Amino acid sequence: MGASGRTPSRTSSKIRADRRISRAPHAGACDCLLVLASGSRGAVGRDREVAPAPTCYQEEMVDAAKILGGFTLGRDASPGALAALAAAAVPVRAVEGDVLWTEGAPADRVLLIQAGLVQIVRHAATGDDHSIALFGPRELVGLTAVLERAPYPAEAVVVSERAELWALPAAALERIAAEDLGFARALTTALLEHTRALRAKIAMVTSGDTAQRLAVLFAHLAERFGDEDARGVTFIPLALTRRMLGQLVGARTETVIRVLSKWQQAGLVSTTPAGFEIGALAALGAAD
Repeated sequence: MGASGRTPSRTSSKIRADRRISRAPHAGACDCLLVLASGSRGAVGRDREVAPAPTCYQEEMVDAAKILGGFTLGRDASPGALAALAAAAVPVRAVEGDVLWTEGAPADRVLLIQAGLVQIVRHAATGDDHSIALFGPRELVGLTAVLERAPYPAEAVVVSERAELWALPAAALERIAAEDLGFARALTTALLEHTRALRAKIAMVTSGDTAQRLAVLFAHLAERFGDEDARGVTFIPLALTRRMLGQLVGARTETVIRVLSKWQQAGLVSTTPAGFEIGALAALGAAD
């Protein structure tokens, strides 16, 4: 996805061997965002986990507490809890195709998305990819597995051109939640949001034909990420490829292309480099 229009595949998800930790161009500008332990696939095709990059040191670190305090997760936390969260958080920079963790890996961290998109994918034995969920800015990824103390049930891969995230260690989350009621409530809220997303996913794949499933998907994405302008047009700032839309609703790419082309000809949907403009969400579900 992104400017290139590519969708991550099992090949493109491979972490490039020449990746380097980026460092700040000057003191005080914390541009030293780490690439987390990332999945790569060896010659035999088996998933393995690459060791985490070491923490980088700088004279001046980014004000993590101020940034994290702007998210729902940190907004109701006490100053002490927020300081503890900021001390444990690790900033992460990744690019399209980077695997943040592999299916079955120990759930040792939650990712808070500051910018970009992360797709949760399961790879079938047939080689097909099945999209489980899509997460965007201000959302937590991996929370359910961490709270259950279970392995990650699927792979997490970056599907935007770039992504900026915060890695929050599981041990720190548990400790802070046990000590701070406001932070514990925020985790509960995030977990409920995951449950709503799961219900929406179920609705997408059980809503009839592809057009109906796409209409449910756009309504769901509009609720989570959309903005309505003065004209009543809803803009969804997610540049999703036709292939990815098909994965999200369980449909063939060719069928998604036909449906969207029909909607675009009817003036219901407009695709832009930055996302989708929808004139009337309700009209999508009523369209033939």
